[in-house]
Amino acid sequence: MIRRAALLLLLAAAAPVPDPSGRWLTERGDGVVEITRCGAALCGRIVGGRIAPGASDTGRDVHGARLCGLTLFSDMRPDEDGPDPGGRWRGHVYNPLDGRVYAALLTMQGPDRLRLRGYIGVPLFGASEVWTRFTGALDAECQMR
Repeated sequence: MIRRAALLLLLAAAAPVPDPSGRWLTERGDGVVEITRCGAALCGRIVGGRIAPGASDTGRDVHGARLCGLTLFSDMRPDEDGPDPGGRWRGHVYNPLDGRVYAALLTMQGPDRLRLRGYIGVPLFGASEVWTRFTGALDAECQMR
C-alpha cells in the first residue's frame, strides 16, 4: 500500500506541466497574444487583432499606442507558493483599455487553455479571462486571418 502511494506521488510529480509559450486567442476572440520565455520570466505581447471596418490598423490603447506589438507583461515568474507549482505564474499585466497595470496570475488549464486573472490587492478582487491556443494565421499588418 505504501509503495503504491509513493509510486502515484512520483508519477504525479513527473507529469509535464503544459508550456504557456506560443500564441493565444483572447476570450473575446479579438486579439492574439504571444507568450515567450524571457529568462526565468514570461513575456506577453499583442501580435494580432481584428481591424475594425474603416480603420487603418488593429487599434490603439487608451494612451494612443498601437496595440500591435504592445507588451502586456514581462515579469510573470513561477508562483512557487501556489497550489500548482510550475503551472502558475505571478506578475503584472497592462490593460490597454484603461491604461492601468494590475497584479496578475497566469494558470495553465491544460495544454490549450490559459487563465489570466488581473486583480487589485488579492485575487478575489479581480477579473479573469480564459485564452485558447491560436491556430490561425496573422498577416504582416498584425491582422488575424
